[in-house]
Amino acid sequence: MKHKTNRSVRDLTVRLLCVMLCALLAAGILAGCGKKTPDAPTDDPTDTEPADNRDDLDDSYHFDRDFVILSRESTAGEFDSASSISGDDVANAIYSRNAQVEARADVTIKVEPLNGEWKAAGEGETRGGNAEFEGRVRTNALSGKSAYDLIATHSAYLANLAVEGLGLDLTQLEDINLTKRWWNEAYYNECNFDGAIYMMVGDLAYTLYDYMEVVFFNENMAETYDLGDLYDLALDGKWTYTLMKEYAAKVHTDLDADENSRVYGLLTNCHAQRALANAIEANYLVKQDDGTRIYPDTMNDIAETRLSDFIKYVRDGRDAGSIYSPKSWSDEKGTENPIFASGRALFYMQTLGESLTLKGTMSDSYGVLPFPKWDNDQIEYHTSTKDSLTSVMVPANVADPKSTGVVTELLAMYSNQVVINVYYEKVLKLQSFNNPKCIRMLEMIRLSANLSFQQVFTNCLDNPNSLVSEAIRFGTPKEISTMYASDHTKWNIAKLYEDLKALKKT
Repeated sequence: MKHKTNRSVRDLTVRLLCVMLCALLAAGILAGCGKKTPDAPTDDPTDTEPADNRDDLDDSYHFDRDFVILSRESTAGEFDSASSISGDDVANAIYSRNAQVEARADVTIKVEPLNGEWKAAGEGETRGGNAEFEGRVRTNALSGKSAYDLIATHSAYLANLAVEGLGLDLTQLEDINLTKRWWNEAYYNECNFDGAIYMMVGDLAYTLYDYMEVVFFNENMAETYDLGDLYDLALDGKWTYTLMKEYAAKVHTDLDADENSRVYGLLTNCHAQRALANAIEANYLVKQDDGTRIYPDTMNDIAETRLSDFIKYVRDGRDAGSIYSPKSWSDEKGTENPIFASGRALFYMQTLGESLTLKGTMSDSYGVLPFPKWDNDQIEYHTSTKDSLTSVMVPANVADPKSTGVVTELLAMYSNQVVINVYYEKVLKLQSFNNPKCIRMLEMIRLSANLSFQQVFTNCLDNPNSLVSEAIRFGTPKEISTMYASDHTKWNIAKLYEDLKALKKT
């Protein structure tokens, strides 16, 4: 490892300047959220800082080493920025975050990108993933000491690696505090096993916000069809599945029009259909009194009723030409973005990050809603994320658990203070949407984020989370309960719990 104790004055100056830039970025964004009067009190923030937002780490560390992250190539920009001066505010913020972490911990952050894109299961295979990335992590696990401090990639196949025992229980790293707001508490609560968790999501990787599933709507069309104020409807908790269908049915679809000019009530896709099942609480994975989960031999009545209704709705609408739902998960954005951007759909189920694309291509005004509740009796909205979001794992054979824990916590904390402020507040909110009520809507969506146990571990279980989308995608005449009855036996959740129990004992 390169010795770095005799750093040049120039290097120190660059780090300090970056820290100052980081502070300025945060101050600028926060100033846009609420102005402070000149006479406002300036108490020490540590006196009033909420515990989940307080910096509990030491002022400085002297680790004097490289901190290496193995990252999926397509999202390596979450961890690395080549320059502190660019037109990209997010890249600037990431550069500044890294500079703060490097200065405080005395490390040099290095990112090793590797192809990590999802590849569907081939013939005879039951799981998708990325053989090259997974192979690198498995090979690394066989070495005496890990070449990496952090593994960051597609959450679905990272779960496979975690369950194989290739990651540390993050709760055992004393400087990582998963109760802090820069970690996703809902994810931990849903996916820990007896307190232990081997992979995590949080603010250190902003795809958590990029991949939240939402319902975009065309504000011009909503006004044309006299739908009222959809923002108020959702904020009042009255945005339901039944109303979504009712409003979508108001859209006049010319069945003689070709696909390049046809207008749709709804655009949906495989990932969105899985998110809708979670949103309407159609859960066929049942939680028991001891906290473990099972797939009963028969699908419960609530799940069967709700999923049957949704599957029939999409199938019938697709056949009638009023709903567009591509049969391939790989071409959703390529086919659906142009339809919505050209003003030819009322509702569009897609990830929040696509607002950045729509802003540059769409002339109509558009807004965003959470996925609907089943009915008004349902207490809250549920926002899923696309499973391609980035999760992180600390290798089980990491060379220095102490410094790895400190640097990982610092990355998450400074991401919360700087990167997320820039990305979520400025880029997503202020650049992508015009209506002030939409800003409130985004806050509600963020707070309703809910990653389910089934979604997180679906690839380990041979993809039970795909049941609904597969039923719609292939248009099988089978009832959903029949599909469940034949498929649930291969979702070996007992084996998953055996593996998690074995990890807990090590």
